[in-house]
Amino acid sequence: MLRSSIGTIVGALTLLMAVPASAQDEDPAEPAVAFNLRYKADVLGVVHGGLRKGVRYLDNLDATMAVDLERVAKLSNTRAFVYLLYNNGTSFSPALAGDAQIVSNIETGVQAVRLYEAWIEHGDERLAARVGLYDVSSEFDMLESSAMFVNSAFGTGTDLSQTGNNGPSIFPVTAPGVRLQGMIGEHLTLRGAVLEGTPGDPRHPGRTVIALQPRDGIFAIAEADVHAGTARLIAGTWRYTAKFEIQRGPDDGETGREPAMGTGNAGVYIRGEAQVAGNEERSLAAFFRLGTAAGRFNLFDHFGSVGVNARGLFEREGQGELGFGIAHARTSALTRSVTPDTALGETAFELSYRTKLTPHLAVQPDVQYIIDPSGSTRQRDVLVVGIRFDAILRP
Repeated sequence: MLRSSIGTIVGALTLLMAVPASAQDEDPAEPAVAFNLRYKADVLGVVHGGLRKGVRYLDNLDATMAVDLERVAKLSNTRAFVYLLYNNGTSFSPALAGDAQIVSNIETGVQAVRLYEAWIEHGDERLAARVGLYDVSSEFDMLESSAMFVNSAFGTGTDLSQTGNNGPSIFPVTAPGVRLQGMIGEHLTLRGAVLEGTPGDPRHPGRTVIALQPRDGIFAIAEADVHAGTARLIAGTWRYTAKFEIQRGPDDGETGREPAMGTGNAGVYIRGEAQVAGNEERSLAAFFRLGTAAGRFNLFDHFGSVGVNARGLFEREGQGELGFGIAHARTSALTRSVTPDTALGETAFELSYRTKLTPHLAVQPDVQYIIDPSGSTRQRDVLVVGIRFDAILRP
């Protein structure tokens, strides 16, 4: 399996690098065709609690190609993007920590090489349309100040990331769709996207599959993004059109009957960030997020996170980042009523420091403590210690 995956990676990277000389631009700082290779690796260990003690090595290789089609093919205001993704598939949260929000945001659970994104976009900063295989979290429900954290809950909120038959169109499996984005004035950006309701194929999680099935329905998301100086506020809403299994309540009668299905798997979220002190070299930023999901379909129905990010405290030019965050996912009332030993939720605390050893290599020691993993009172609270390596192989 490993040998075939490495061969696939080499072949895919060869295709990405096979660019004709005519595509090169006179300005090397902004080439018409830009490549990027980035490798991340997490060494994580459970030192207390959880399912059992142990250490795991997880990795993630990104290979991207961005093409300015106006300069390459004379297509005005048009861009293309291709993104290949490899992960070794090592299991940490399900195997050792036992948490639901996922300790590492590069964990996939299956070794695979995937075509992660492949889209074409036409337009400018005022109005643009994007069509193709698309990662919703690349633009929706994301903030700069929370991006440094290792725990997945500080990316796409747990209320949203837990949903769907194979998740929404986010890491590590994406779906085809259409995204529209436009600016109103200087401070407001509106964006919306409609995508296939079930990314990939849940039966074959390691494959890149695009199979448009009517029963999968669609996933729709819309967001308003307000910028004002160093402050940013985002408000969004999302919905699936497909039917999902409704959790059975304690008074629903015999358990042998067919599960009830229903629509309405939807939610809303709001998140924001602001620089509260400092300047470009040394700064302190704070962030928050609140979100909801339909409790009759999902384990968690409410989510909240807060945190701070300090840059340049110990290093010049704002290179070092020190972050502390708390993420809480609350179990739904229906889940607590039907599942014994269900806690009020799962709470993750993370303390992390990121620093660059060279212009292309960063290291990030990380400590996480998780209370009531997977929202269960039977699970032992877990202490995780680890380090992340982040290398830009081709800037």
